[in-house]
Amino acid sequence: MSFEQYYEQYKEKYAEYDLYKFAENSAELVFLKQYQARTTTGIHRHQYFQINYVSAGEGHHELAGRTQAVHKGDILIIPPYIPHRILANENVPCEIVEFEFALAFINQNFSDFSGASSFVDFAYLAPYFLPEEELQPRLTLSGRLQFEIEKILDETLTEFSEKRPGYLLLIRALLLRLLLLVGREYSIGQTDPVISQQNREIIWQAVQFMKEHCDQKLSLEQVAERFSFSPSHFSYLFKSVIGVPFSKHLITLRLNRAMHLLCETTLPVARVGELAGFQSAPHFFRCFREKTGQTPSGFRKKSTI
Repeated sequence: MSFEQYYEQYKEKYAEYDLYKFAENSAELVFLKQYQARTTTGIHRHQYFQINYVSAGEGHHELAGRTQAVHKGDILIIPPYIPHRILANENVPCEIVEFEFALAFINQNFSDFSGASSFVDFAYLAPYFLPEEELQPRLTLSGRLQFEIEKILDETLTEFSEKRPGYLLLIRALLLRLLLLVGREYSIGQTDPVISQQNREIIWQAVQFMKEHCDQKLSLEQVAERFSFSPSHFSYLFKSVIGVPFSKHLITLRLNRAMHLLCETTLPVARVGELAGFQSAPHFFRCFREKTGQTPSGFRKKSTI
């Protein structure tokens, strides 16, 4: 079965949605861009595979009628012809690196489904060939892997923009490396018997709860109890799914809130820290500098220039 035949059912099923294609005269079979997601955008489809990386901020990803919260460090897998859209949250930027490619860009033999299947098995990206209701389009990266993926994407964007001699060969090599690294991480998540899909969704519900209440006094024990976990098990699940410990993610949420208040209000800096959920001004100043390399006052000054 050819790749086109495999997805023909979705191509016809969702024909009502706009289909985004490469330019008719494009021989590259690959497209990259970095952009800011909007709070409103239409549902659409793509002709080829897409890997989207949330490089900053947070938002929501709607894929085949299901909506998931996404944050910095998330990889989104978007198969051809499946309708989707990425939306930014109100007052919070959401920066996306979009990487779209045809299988033929990697190897001409992948125009045949059997060849593509072998490659997908190798790269552990089986979600490409699952029924739409079984798609697992989000993977959260962290630590060294997140740094490595961002490095690959930065180099790929530069090569695509500058188009120096041999740029397509280099982009192909970078894409293969990205697929393998992401595939390894995906395979680890899929084979972990402890973390069920239900538990993963509960953790994302906990993340949303933290975002809505980060200005209040929150502890791991409180949130674990709210979602019916023991503190130790909740801590393990949280770190496994989100990629960072509970306390570190809570600080990130509070800093995002503080940065918004610094840009949108004239409140005193100490008051901003308090409204963002920090229990003391020194702790707020220290966390802010570690995160941004600036003081809160310096950040406000630069953001209003």
